[in-house]
Amino acid sequence: MKIIVSRQENTCNSKVRNTYIMKTLSITGWLLIFIVLLLSCSIHEKSAETGAQMPSDSVVIYTSMYPKVIETIQQRLAAKFPQLKIDFQYQSTKSFQSMITSEMRSGRVKCDMLVIADTSYAVELKKQGLLHQYRSRYMHSIALPYDRDGYWYPVRISNMVLAYNSAITGADAIAYSFKEFAEKENLYGCISMPDPRISGTAFTALLSLYDTYGEDFFIKLKKQNVVLEASSKAIEKLEHGEYRQIMVLEESILKKQQEGVSSLEVIYPADGTIMLPSPIMTIAVDKSANRNIKACEAITDWFLSEEGQHSIVDCWMHSISKKPVAYPLYSHASPEIRENAIPIDWKKGYMRRDTITKLFQNYPTQPKAE
Repeated sequence: MKIIVSRQENTCNSKVRNTYIMKTLSITGWLLIFIVLLLSCSIHEKSAETGAQMPSDSVVIYTSMYPKVIETIQQRLAAKFPQLKIDFQYQSTKSFQSMITSEMRSGRVKCDMLVIADTSYAVELKKQGLLHQYRSRYMHSIALPYDRDGYWYPVRISNMVLAYNSAITGADAIAYSFKEFAEKENLYGCISMPDPRISGTAFTALLSLYDTYGEDFFIKLKKQNVVLEASSKAIEKLEHGEYRQIMVLEESILKKQQEGVSSLEVIYPADGTIMLPSPIMTIAVDKSANRNIKACEAITDWFLSEEGQHSIVDCWMHSISKKPVAYPLYSHASPEIRENAIPIDWKKGYMRRDTITKLFQNYPTQPKAE
């Protein structure tokens, strides 16, 4: 009996122990499942953030950003999206406009995205139904006008300014406004500007000056014997004293100043700096090169994010954010520039493209242009 009782007691204890073990294993199992699910969600979110879940591995971006800027941006995008092959193709904005017109004849564009210098072209492409709609989570942080339907967003600000060589030309011999640039007699034959028939930034800048001063401004520029020339050439000649003053993008001069090898100075015109936001846009999926819409959306978000805007400022340009992370070294603050900026009507831009272009048919030019 004692043995039997002993066995009954052992059996009961065994059942208790087994029940305890099963409950413990059950709790542990559920904890393990919960942890696995958390890790899975975390990995999925990370994959979505970096683009690992994107449907293909290639994106072609047409851009007019300078090669040095492209190099920096491409390196940082590669670090952010290592599984993506992002192919930047560099040309002037005007060249891309011609290319896209030609490519559309075949029904498909050979790029997935554009980052160019002419916002009026984004307005035009939206009207043509060529763009993909995407409402970025960063859209409400943008300080400048953007497409409220989500077809294009500005991602960087270039400023058209005046510049001179303070080591060669005296401060009393230069223009302090765009109007004076076209009228000051001692600048005759000693000034240069980018060609609006080729450069998107130049076209947009002159669009704003056309609305401000009318056609008479361009007649005066021609009488000044202004040379239409690539900015790189104009800056070189300004450094050597061949020009007294040039119309140029602020970033080109800031780069020189930050390198510490130049006596070139920026003049923020009294009649207003011309702010030139550069839009990013995605080609509609049925007309794009790789149909990689999710990747394009992720790249758009990166450009608009704080990380992307840091990269823009590192490349001597201004952020489009309401609360900029920083300003380019040696520049005026972005809000200060915005307060004294000449307005631009983007909707009028593409409708006046031929008008602006024809005004420059007989201007003096150099073989190479921006």
